[in-house]
Amino acid sequence: MGTKAHTGSCSSKELARAVTEPDIEAEFSARLKVAEKGVEKHVKVELTQQQFDALVSLTYNAGVNGSNHIYTLLNAGDFGGAANAIAKMTYGHEKRNGKRVRVFYHGLVPRWEAESAPFRIAPNAPIRSAAK
Repeated sequence: MGTKAHTGSCSSKELARAVTEPDIEAEFSARLKVAEKGVEKHVKVELTQQQFDALVSLTYNAGVNGSNHIYTLLNAGDFGGAANAIAKMTYGHEKRNGKRVRVFYHGLVPRWEAESAPFRIAPNAPIRSAAK
């Protein structure tokens, strides 16, 4: 996972400021907590630790709103549908010639295939309840 040091446009003062390792670690930890809380808030079914971790990773990268359709499938008990939906999250958006265009990211194919795998097998003994 990567962590942006800053979101949006930077002022000249911000561009001149060095970003330290502790700055990056603090930002990563804060964003990871947001993802964990998003999963805990929106997922109402029990998950294995591996499923929880994969879903937190997805939420960290796609955001809570970008993961809503996955939460809905899981809450309906459709783990296979959730796995398929995760594996298909291979598009993003970029600005090209001043326009926002949808782009296929080849590198996301193996990543989301791997992260969807825990949802392709029925959990024998759920060990983590995402819902608190």
